[in-house]
Amino acid sequence: MKTFWTFLTGVTAGAVIALFYAPDRGTETRRKIADSAKRMAGDARSRVEEGIDELSETGERIYNKAGNMAERVSGKSGSSRSNY
Repeated sequence: MKTFWTFLTGVTAGAVIALFYAPDRGTETRRKIADSAKRMAGDARSRVEEGIDELSETGERIYNKAGNMAERVSGKSGSSRSNY
């Protein structure tokens, strides 16, 4: 976890230094930052939605496999009882 915070601190420091040396005016820089933030938020939203879809599909497959296994087990236990 310490490595993560070190990395995050470095990224933040780099961003601040980049803003001081930015060739654009403040309004233009803020617009670019806002555009980038919107684009990243959209990308993150898309990835979360894809992850939710994949998780839902995986859950459905697991549910179906569990149901199939339960049917096989109950079928085998019924045939075992008839032998006695």
